[in-house]
Amino acid sequence: VIDPTDIINNYGADTARWFMLSDSPPDRDLEWTDSGISGSHKYINKVWNLMQEVVVGEYKEMNSSEEGVLKDKINYTIENVTKNIENFHFNKSVANLYELVNTFQKVILQKTVTKKYLIEGFKTFSILLQPFTPHLSEEMWKGLGSNTLAVNQPWPKPDKTKELESCNIAVQINGKTKQILGVKCDIKKDEIEPMVYEINKIKKIIGDKKIKRTIFVPKKIFNIVL
Repeated sequence: VIDPTDIINNYGADTARWFMLSDSPPDRDLEWTDSGISGSHKYINKVWNLMQEVVVGEYKEMNSSEEGVLKDKINYTIENVTKNIENFHFNKSVANLYELVNTFQKVILQKTVTKKYLIEGFKTFSILLQPFTPHLSEEMWKGLGSNTLAVNQPWPKPDKTKELESCNIAVQINGKTKQILGVKCDIKKDEIEPMVYEINKIKKIIGDKKIKRTIFVPKKIFNIVL
């Protein structure tokens, strides 16, 4: 048995909460790992540093060409985090938030979104983080110039936007994710299957083993059962 007090003392309560919620669904056992805790701690610091780069850094956009992409991604995240929380799929909500951070990182690095829009995006993001990392959520909300509490804000509602054109598909072997593949959201099974078999990592794992069947869930997973 791992005493979470040690984790909280060394990394903070948010890191412990984030790791516990991201590891597995509530109905399964939780396996404590040093790498998992370290990864959760790095994620929290990454979120904070990205926000600081926009708010107090010398961020100046080169253009605003990706605002539509970021808007769609934020709305997509609101829809899915809300749905997954209601279904007690907390680990899926965490995965949705990871994806949004990757989008934030991309547009900040390329400076393709205005500072004003990024701040509004981070405000929405800070509220979405509230059930998972409340301390980080409140510090972000305060750092973004608010005098109120994030926990008292209404839960975000998505705007009506067009369907996302690209999605991340988890490529799995016997139910365990081995690779993330970026593809068009409307891709069919017979289109993605040859792409999966061309991935070197997947080729090595399959080797000369027999493929019993494949399972494709659009926009989510492609699972190979050996």
